[in-house]
Amino acid sequence: MKKILKAMYLCVKGGAKWFPNLFKFMGTIINIARNGFFRTKVEYKKRPFINLVVNGPSISNVKNQFGIDSRFTGCPSIVVNFFANTPEYEILKPEYYTLADPMFFMDFPGKSVEKVKLFYKVLNEKTKWPLTVFIPHTFGKEQFYKYSGLTNELIKPVEISGVGYEGFESLRNFSYDKGYCNPRAFTVAIMALYACVKMGFQQIDVYGLDNNYYASLCLDEQGRTCDVIQHNGEPDEHRVLLDGKGKPYSLHDYLLGLTYHLKNHEYMEKYAEYKGVKIYNHSPITMVDAYPRKLD
Repeated sequence: MKKILKAMYLCVKGGAKWFPNLFKFMGTIINIARNGFFRTKVEYKKRPFINLVVNGPSISNVKNQFGIDSRFTGCPSIVVNFFANTPEYEILKPEYYTLADPMFFMDFPGKSVEKVKLFYKVLNEKTKWPLTVFIPHTFGKEQFYKYSGLTNELIKPVEISGVGYEGFESLRNFSYDKGYCNPRAFTVAIMALYACVKMGFQQIDVYGLDNNYYASLCLDEQGRTCDVIQHNGEPDEHRVLLDGKGKPYSLHDYLLGLTYHLKNHEYMEKYAEYKGVKIYNHSPITMVDAYPRKLD
């Protein structure tokens, strides 16, 4: 309670921005209520290190070290998206997995259904060790099991709140810490980082966080916004960028989304600092400037 009162005092002291922030904050409270006052709850245990392996092309620089280098053999790992489809999955044997994209939970126009079905089949068959899978509360465990068809009892889903925070900055990290809100997962890496901080890891080393979206953007012959997708172990894919209704994004709206994405990486870094956690980006080519770099 003292923390809340102190934060509110700092908000009032902020002057002219107080009323706009109040309206935004009330919007956050309404969204939390609509979310059933759900809180992200993960087992907290203070631990030194974890590796976050994202599927950017630069992961090829280190993937041959997964079963050899002590950075990976003596340290837990968390992976994302289609990593289970790669041979490195059974070498790294990650303890944690993160799925955030709606494609893993529902059908929608433009989605590669067969690719997702194959992913779940591979995940079900390859996983021979306990695996915690972080999923958005928006979809929930019931829909996750129903859509994935997973029967492997070693795989356990844990839900992460999907409510972003708007309002008084002095209450942002407090809301993240309580689990009602979290940095918006514009990319799965943000959700994975949040889960790692909530679990108590004191240092997070990130590999393959290229996020080089700006360099890959283009317009096709019909004037639609497209990008070139490059993922570890997969051929380049040219795709039309579609919104949740299957309609092409305008270039303006897509660039605006990228801006929000980078801002939420900044929120993630500030929350990590608030918790005394260090995040290092080992990716040699990256468009995420929120985290200190460590090049191997």
